[in-house]
Amino acid sequence: MRRAALIALAGAALLAAPEAPAQDAARATGGLVAWILETQRALHGELVRLVRVLADDPGGRATGALLLASFLYGLFHAAGPGHGKAVLGTYLATQPQRLARGIGLAVASAFAQGAVAVVLVVALVVVAGWLPRDAQGAAAWSERAGFAMLAALGCMLAWRGARAIARRDDGHAHGCALGHGHGHVDGHGHEHGHGHGHGCGHAHAPAPGALATPGLLAALGVVMSIGLRPCTGAVLVLVLAFAFDLLWAGIAAVAAMSAGTALALGAMGAVVVVARQRALALAGHGGEGFARSAAAWLSLAGGCAIAVLGALLLHAAFGPVHPLGL
Repeated sequence: MRRAALIALAGAALLAAPEAPAQDAARATGGLVAWILETQRALHGELVRLVRVLADDPGGRATGALLLASFLYGLFHAAGPGHGKAVLGTYLATQPQRLARGIGLAVASAFAQGAVAVVLVVALVVVAGWLPRDAQGAAAWSERAGFAMLAALGCMLAWRGARAIARRDDGHAHGCALGHGHGHVDGHGHEHGHGHGHGCGHAHAPAPGALATPGLLAALGVVMSIGLRPCTGAVLVLVLAFAFDLLWAGIAAVAAMSAGTALALGAMGAVVVVARQRALALAGHGGEGFARSAAAWLSLAGGCAIAVLGALLLHAAFGPVHPLGL
């Protein structure tokens, strides 16, 4: 009752707070996003220019400039809005992860995007002889497959969270039914009664494996649902490098892009994992049962959010306008 009263009081305070600070924060955030997108567009044009410079005058200096620009492009590409960050952030915020595993997922997702771009261009344009526009069409279908996998992953995580909640509730019900009592008469003719059993005054935690870290299948689903949408900048650089007979330089540039993206996503992943751990540690002050219940409900909510995001992106991917504004 006390916790509910505090939550209601906090909600009332938020509703009564002045709107000016929130509007100022929104303007500042919008300005930052606009600057990131503008820098990303500028680097996009710089990549095209540097590939042409490298074609005219191959050398270490031009190669180094291309790799540096590619790294910065990947860094700013990851810092801007996108479905990969939404997926990874939601997953790490709502599913139990160790810090090293969370960073590893972020890095693997970044390099998966680059690898998919290389495979598409090399396999379809170089080996199969497709036209670049045909490769772009194949990239669109790869993207849709990633969105479908994202929706399936969300459903799996939601089912996992719901099962953990059901196990907890089931354990609580069984615990309340295990009490029994008996009595006996001592030598003075006085009857004493006492009972044995599990009381209902506290929450019963779920089975140890109910809230365990998601396994390899979930991790692979996260990586592939992000990686199957290749970076548009990577595809462009590869196609342009192939046109100038500099495919090796294009692949190196994509690797540098992936490194920049991995750095940004890894930092974001570390922040999200640590924030989740701190939040659950605070929830633990309400008792172990409350903390585990909060973790299970968070897992369910995160799975539902990922499933809805995947379904919406998949539906929009078949429309006339790209779901991510590209």
